Amino acid sequence: MNTQNIPDPCVLAIIGPTGSQKVDLANELVKRGMVKPETFTNSKYDAQRNNYSYVENINTEDYFMTTVYGKNIYAVKENSIKKALKRGKNVVTVVDMCGFAALKSKFPTISIFKDSKYEDNVKDILKRNISDEEKTNRILSIRSEKRNMHLCDYLLPAGEEIRISADRIINTIK
Repeated sequence: MNTQNIPDPCVLAIIGPTGSQKVDLANELVKRGMVKPETFTNSKYDAQRNNYSYVENINTEDYFMTTVYGKNIYAVKENSIKKALKRGKNVVTVVDMCGFAALKSKFPTISIFKDSKYEDNVKDILKRNISDEEKTNRILSIRSEKRNMHLCDYLLPAGEEIRISADRIINTIK
């Protein structure tokens, strides 16, 4: 991980391929006092798995940031981020590179790439209760998502325990 200090407060955008434990890392950081913005999705599976709010028909114009992954839409309202930053809280969210760019355009935002082994990504995807088409699309996207690693501010190496990754992030916040 980069040794440059992370500004406090800011948005930490966790990026990485499916199955890289991004959500686990975000949840660990929330346990340590960071805030997750309210996130919405039209995927019942992801709403339940990631504690997002389920909305059957998402009108993307109602949200600050939206991302489409396969047939699923993920969205965040700007106000939930503004409120947390105003209270001096760091915000942590799982996004793709487009989501990171949207966040960076409005808020002090740091990108953190959670690397993982390809085999671990595939195993995680195959265990999920999603359609075969969705599994195939996610597996096919792993390598292209890993190319984003070099665009991020910080890199968390493959195989590192979530607790250790969270410690390193917390210790880098100034």
